[in-house]
Amino acid sequence: MGGGDEGGRFPATRPSALLGALSDDLELRRVGWERLARAYHPPVYTYLRVRWRKQPDDASDLAQAFFERLLERPVLDAYDPARGRFRTYLRLTLDRFVQDRRREHIAQKRASSSPSRSRR
Repeated sequence: MGGGDEGGRFPATRPSALLGALSDDLELRRVGWERLARAYHPPVYTYLRVRWRKQPDDASDLAQAFFERLLERPVLDAYDPARGRFRTYLRLTLDRFVQDRRREHIAQKRASSSPSRSRR
C-alpha cells in the first residue's frame, strides 16, 4: 500500500481511541473520534487512490463522506475485536461504502438518462 510517510499504511489502532469513540460519554466519544480520524484519514485517502483508482478530489470527497457515515451510523458498534483487527474491519467497511456509492451513482445515471418508464 505504500510507506508510512505518505499515509499509505493503516496504523495499529489505539484501544483507548476506539473505546473513546464507542463511549457513551460525549466528550470521550469526541476525543476518540478525533484520534481515529487523525490516524485513519491519510490511509483511507491513499487506499481510495490506489485500490479504487480515484482522482485526488474524488478520493478526498469519498474519504470525507466515509467518515461522516461512520459518525452518523452505528458502524463502529458492529465491530467485534474477536473477529479481527479494527483496521481490517475499517477497510472492509470502506470497500462496502465505495461499492454502495458506485451503485447509487449508476442508478442515478440510469434514472436521469432513461425515458419515463410510466409511458411504456
